[in-house]
Amino acid sequence: MKYLLLALFILFSFTLQAQITGLENLAYQFEITDVGSQSVEGILTLTNYHDQDWSMQFPYATFADIRVDGAYSSMFYLPVFSILNISAHQSYQYPVSHYSETIYSTGYHTAQAYMLFGNNPPVGNSTQFWAGTHLEEISDLTWSLALSEVNVNTVSCLLTISNPNPYLWTRDFTFHPLFMLNVDDSPGIFMYMEYPDVFSLDPGETVTHTVVHGISTPEDTIGYAVGTHTVQAYACFQPGSMVGNQLQFTVLPSSVSDEQLAIPRCEIYPNPLKDYAKLIIHSPKNATARISVYNLKGQKVNTMADLRLVPGENSFDWQATDSKGNRLSSGLYMLRIEYDGTSKLIRAMVLR
Repeated sequence: MKYLLLALFILFSFTLQAQITGLENLAYQFEITDVGSQSVEGILTLTNYHDQDWSMQFPYATFADIRVDGAYSSMFYLPVFSILNISAHQSYQYPVSHYSETIYSTGYHTAQAYMLFGNNPPVGNSTQFWAGTHLEEISDLTWSLALSEVNVNTVSCLLTISNPNPYLWTRDFTFHPLFMLNVDDSPGIFMYMEYPDVFSLDPGETVTHTVVHGISTPEDTIGYAVGTHTVQAYACFQPGSMVGNQLQFTVLPSSVSDEQLAIPRCEIYPNPLKDYAKLIIHSPKNATARISVYNLKGQKVNTMADLRLVPGENSFDWQATDSKGNRLSSGLYMLRIEYDGTSKLIRAMVLR
């Protein structure tokens, strides 16, 4: 019997040693999930990165909550002991909240999760939320459009957006790109991609977006027609909504024939692609090409410069990465090939 008791004691001692405790032995991540006029809801994720199980006893049935601007929640916590157990290398998500006796004032507020233990230490990251009035109408912002580049079959503009109001401007949208260009009431060859997100501007904030229009014709031997063309930006999250000023550009007649322009034929294979593709450029002569890659926001994500072309077929590897070598996410991308003073726009679909 004494050997059995000794074995049980050793097993119990080993179990105690195998378990850890203490708030400092966890990692924390705090995220707001909902904001009301007098309440904030969130999720506190507690992660045990250790090889031992974690356990701790708390003096309340609720063991964590939210402070807003340093103020505690106006709640009553039931003084009943609770125990939290988190297994080794596991996470636990706990709903936290803050209730205010008064309506939050208009503006940004700071929310911080804290533990109902000891001196109520804060845990995890603090995060901000906006309360009170916010704006969402296009007319609440100021818009300005400026031409940045005109090529044979592409037009690029810089769209400047400012929020002159003392309130946050925010709008949900479902598709990318957020803004597009029309040339002579035509949206060009760009496509919408489903990509839910939120576009927000703080009071007094100004942002810029590059917006691009492109056309595609057989072999791209013909670009924009000779004459004057009208450019107008519009917001994709509100169909038919024109933003900013109208612009014009003029294509002049040229004494150089389309054959003399010698715009190369370009292909990409496979398309759609996953990790790798061949970019093939058929050139009639020795030349140097430059390839710029744009996402559907009109942002340039990578550039392939000084590509040496010889007469005939030229093949280049494209790894579908950005300028830092990171893999591009799934979506539609535009590749602009610049060659001997001309350019061509082709589409590439990346599927991860």
